[in-house]
Amino acid sequence: MDITLKYSLIEKLVNTEDEAVLNQVKDFLSLEKNYWETINPKLKASLEEALLQVEKKEYVEHEQVIKNIKQTGRA
Repeated sequence: MDITLKYSLIEKLVNTEDEAVLNQVKDFLSLEKNYWETINPKLKASLEEALLQVEKKEYVEHEQVIKNIKQTGRA
């Protein structure tokens, strides 16, 4: 666990005056463990497909995508 990151996030939370941000963090932290079951079926299928592609190493690294965009204007 990155303790520096943890304390940095705590500091940002303490210093924020943005109630919307605080509510989003609260909502995120209070998600039920069965959140996966509440996801839209199309989104869930898309996420599962993406995970399978990662497992099969059928993806393009972020750095390569950025390089392609810079060179060709598209991913």
